[in-house]
Amino acid sequence: MNHAPVVLFDELKKDFVLHANPNSAIAMKAYMKDKFDMYGIKTPIRKDILKPYYPEVKSLNKNDFIELIKLLWAGKQRDYQYTAMEFLQRNKKKLDVSDIPFIEGLLIAKPWWDSIDMLASHMVGHLFKDDIDTRNIWVEKWMASDNMWLQRTCLIFQLKYANEIDLDLLKACLLLNLGGIV
Repeated sequence: MNHAPVVLFDELKKDFVLHANPNSAIAMKAYMKDKFDMYGIKTPIRKDILKPYYPEVKSLNKNDFIELIKLLWAGKQRDYQYTAMEFLQRNKKKLDVSDIPFIEGLLIAKPWWDSIDMLASHMVGHLFKDDIDTRNIWVEKWMASDNMWLQRTCLIFQLKYANEIDLDLLKACLLLNLGGIV
């Protein structure tokens, strides 16, 4: 039976509170430069907690899926953003280039190296792979912004492309990032 996104979020919250480890939370928060509160749930335990949720999240329609991700991203503890990233990675085919503004919102809300690197290489890279025109529009916009996280996204979204990296685009982004003229 499918649950509404808010019900899924509430169930996840109960599981996270149940498995919270205050001692680990202190160390994790310190590792993240005190930028984010944590439940202190280590990755293997969090992944075990999430296993029963995977089928239900996969069955969500696109709108409910996006709503769940938004709820998770707004969560106070970083564990929620980690969960959102896990669900996004497992269900990236639910999204298309029309969802880039949604992904952009995630990139600029609660940014840090962990979330930017995952979203850039897995989500943005996936969405940009087959739509060069859309990619170029967003890369130009993000490189022209003053947001270092959007600029970093432009530099690393091709990480999973292997031999298909657009070296000219990467060079142009690097030069812009260094203050050079393309």
